[in-house]
Amino acid sequence: MTHYRTFRVSLSERECDCGQWRLNGLPCSHALAMCRQYVVDPTEFMPECYSTNEYGLTYSSGFFAPLPDVEEWDESNF
Repeated sequence: MTHYRTFRVSLSERECDCGQWRLNGLPCSHALAMCRQYVVDPTEFMPECYSTNEYGLTYSSGFFAPLPDVEEWDESNF
């Protein structure tokens, strides 16, 4: 006999009984399933820090620079 756990999801409250959404700030698999069921864009529930705009701002200052491709790395003696 297979037992399945059920979790209540509230998209409006950004909560799921499994606790994962609250724990890491990202919609859990149960919330994503609800988004799919109700044809809701799951990116609406992602923290702003993961947006492409914020990603661009992270590297626009020049303080952080993405690593070049491995073929462009300097040779090392290690």
